[in-house]
Amino acid sequence: MTSKTNNPHYLEKELQDMLATDPTIFQFLQTNCLDGVFFWDLDNQEHKWMSDNFWKVFGYDPTSKQHKLSDWREVINQEDMEQALQNFKLHCEDPTHPYDQIVRYQHQDGSTVWVRCRGIALRDKNGKPIRILGAHTDITKLKETEETLKAKNEELKNLARHDYHTSLYNRFAFAEIFEQQLLIAAREHMPISLAMVDVDNFKAINDSLGHIEGDKILLDIAKTLKKIARDSDVIGRFGGDEFIVLMFNTNHREAELAGERLRMAVEEFVATGSDPVTVSIGIATFGEKSIAGIDLSPAEIYDKMLGTADKALYRAKNNGRNQVCY
Repeated sequence: MTSKTNNPHYLEKELQDMLATDPTIFQFLQTNCLDGVFFWDLDNQEHKWMSDNFWKVFGYDPTSKQHKLSDWREVINQEDMEQALQNFKLHCEDPTHPYDQIVRYQHQDGSTVWVRCRGIALRDKNGKPIRILGAHTDITKLKETEETLKAKNEELKNLARHDYHTSLYNRFAFAEIFEQQLLIAAREHMPISLAMVDVDNFKAINDSLGHIEGDKILLDIAKTLKKIARDSDVIGRFGGDEFIVLMFNTNHREAELAGERLRMAVEEFVATGSDPVTVSIGIATFGEKSIAGIDLSPAEIYDKMLGTADKALYRAKNNGRNQVCY
């Protein structure tokens, strides 16, 4: 380490002197401390010396290479090559611009090798770049670890937003999506509707057939709702035996008809033995007279619509179940 007075430590000075006189020192550094060294002649750019390690990292026999720029171009990722050459150009124009980038190379076996490439332009007395000295560090394992962690994080995010059993959105993610969709609906002057879907007599089903059969029924209902709902609809598991459906650009009458399609589909496709399973559905719509509260926040509108849909669901239950109410 150089001191603040710019006088080199005696060991640093000793190493510099040894590098100038003993080629084995340089050989050790370029072989054991780095994953490749290159030295590029900018006056004759096809000439680019690359150390043995440079090629061994990519699975090549160094003796098969001729230290040509064309050899390098054959193994570097073409998109990343453009980035490296752009950084090279900027560094030559401005020494303070770092020649430092992460680039991909193709290994001889076809796999990808990630390399951090750093370099410095060596200049003549007029400041003209005449050589580039560069070093490679293989960071493939680091990149693979990053990708693994990224995938795990995405998986955790997905689990945090979805119901584990049905893979539908959970109530927290559904509320977030609703508020986003509501803002769009308000801007575009479009109605938006909710359907609360509750399984009829689900406690009796669990008590008589057991929770395993009850879970299977919930999964069958979730699959049926996804099959019948529009691609633009958002379906969530609200909790227990309750589901919720968000219908964008859907007025009250359209939501009622959609609710009826969902009800009929469950009755047709979901059963316990020979007995059909039914659901009751409550509908609420924002953007029409049935829901007031234009000046409310999205969260408040959501709560108001949930309350309206819940009351409609309660009426459907009291009126004999297996029906749609609003």
